[in-house]
Amino acid sequence: MDLQHYLQRSNDPAEGEKRWVFGFFDHEKNEETAPPEVLDQLNQEEQRNQVQWALSQLKSSERLVMNLFYMEELSYEEITVITNLSPANVKVKLH
Repeated sequence: MDLQHYLQRSNDPAEGEKRWVFGFFDHEKNEETAPPEVLDQLNQEEQRNQVQWALSQLKSSERLVMNLFYMEELSYEEITVITNLSPANVKVKLH
């Protein structure tokens, strides 16, 4: 099952702003919980968000090359075709 299956919107007025909460609650520990595969997916999404933020801090030409290589998993050759950069320039922007 995907992450959305386990998350639900909290409508508790005492919480103020609405927030997403896990659909599971561990009453012994008095905390929200979820199966390990859901927690792994949350961690992956958080890491992806951090990478996206870091990419947003780069110049647009550098961001494009990084995004194509690391996020889209394209090869140097594919990136050179898309960006019209030389293979050497692509390598420089990635390192």
